[in-house]
Amino acid sequence: MSKQVTIQVLTWNNFSDTHKLLSSFGRLNYDNYQVTVVDNHSTDDSISKLEKDFPDYRYIFNSENKKYSGGTNFGVEDALSDSAEYLFLLNNDTEIIDPNTLNKLTSILDSHPEISVVSCTAYYPDSSLQTDVNKLIFPSIPYFFKKNSLFGFVIAKISNKIGVSKDGDKIYKMVDWVPTGITLFRKSIFTKLLFSNSFPMEFSDVDFCKRMRVLLGVGATALADVKILHTNNFPDHITKSLKNFSRAKKSEFLFIKTYHSYLYYVLYKSLVLLNSTFLLIFLIPLSINNRYNKLRILNYFNLLKNIFTL
Repeated sequence: MSKQVTIQVLTWNNFSDTHKLLSSFGRLNYDNYQVTVVDNHSTDDSISKLEKDFPDYRYIFNSENKKYSGGTNFGVEDALSDSAEYLFLLNNDTEIIDPNTLNKLTSILDSHPEISVVSCTAYYPDSSLQTDVNKLIFPSIPYFFKKNSLFGFVIAKISNKIGVSKDGDKIYKMVDWVPTGITLFRKSIFTKLLFSNSFPMEFSDVDFCKRMRVLLGVGATALADVKILHTNNFPDHITKSLKNFSRAKKSEFLFIKTYHSYLYYVLYKSLVLLNSTFLLIFLIPLSINNRYNKLRILNYFNLLKNIFTL
């Protein structure tokens, strides 16, 4: 029999997406998994309806909405008492596409003891790629230049065409961090490390993977060529990202401040300041032609105004 996997789904006031995800588990051909739904203090009747439609799944209830990190930790601490070796964390707006998802992910961890976590590759409902392997790098000044230059853009496009690395019949690529809401973990990792409440939403996954390496000295992370659907507010996902821009930038700066010197932190912010000024000037003439640019302009204007208080 295959090694036992606990699938953990964190949900909050979202019946429709969560129902689609729980229904999609019927596509899995893995023979040894259990499902726990973690309710992050929903205030609608979504959980009662889910319990009625999926009575065989386990449900646990948080006493308050603790965002992603706190809500996930609540479920993880509960899962530590079960017998599963692996923990599969899934955002509730995901959906299983490949029946062999767990077979492929567990095979990578079974065969590679140096890998602690392995992530699926997310796609939007229109089949466009969501998980960009070139962005799964810890933020740093070198990465900043690569991400914010034409040369870096071209390299990224070429890398995407090349694809992921192959190891026999297993296809995956080693990366710095992975989106933890579509990821299989060795459960033993969580006996030593949980998600940080300093990063309640954005950068919770980046920080977790960083601390695996800094604090534990382990934590090789892999992105697998295993497709999973992630709605992520599609088709209005760009608007969602733009609305969360300031919150994400604040988390990005906190990450740099946490893992680098103060001088490095100031230099990083200065580079962001210069780059944001350039983008603001560049985007103004284009605002009429792109419905997102007005929101982008507002974001960069507020960033310039508040950059040293974020």
